[in-house]
Amino acid sequence: MADWPTVSLTTALVLITGYYAWQNKRMVEEMRRQNGPYLYVFHDRDWLVIKNGGTRSAHQVKITLLKDADVPKQYQEFAQVIITRPGELPPPEPSEKLTPEKWAEITQGTVKVSTLPAIKSGVSCIAPGERALLARVSRHIGTTTLHQFECVLRYRDGVGAQYEEKQVVEYEI
Repeated sequence: MADWPTVSLTTALVLITGYYAWQNKRMVEEMRRQNGPYLYVFHDRDWLVIKNGGTRSAHQVKITLLKDADVPKQYQEFAQVIITRPGELPPPEPSEKLTPEKWAEITQGTVKVSTLPAIKSGVSCIAPGERALLARVSRHIGTTTLHQFECVLRYRDGVGAQYEEKQVVEYEI
């Protein structure tokens, strides 16, 4: 009977050590997360953008749509993934390169986000602070309609760790 205090104290020590080990594991996971890439999609002025707000490059970026939406058709012909660095301006409007007839022809209607090149093929790499411009979504004067799509971004960092972000993106056209 004299050993019960030792057994009790040893059990308490094991439980406390297990708790500290569990907390330490959570802290290490959070530190890894803070030192990795972090991608998010948003509407910035006239563009749908993927930005890397993390500290490492994101590689093999794949975008899976859970809910599709419309983007203006006039920009579909010019929709390509354009990588910009912080402070760089996006490319100018393509309208100056077109005849009035061609511009009138391609400005009718909308297409689905799922038809954009970045959605179909993904993006090979987005460095920290860089933005991948997916498509122009112009703000029209007058009545606008709110559009929304839902997506999952899957990507890797330089050492192969996998990341996944689920997002809902809203914009007006």
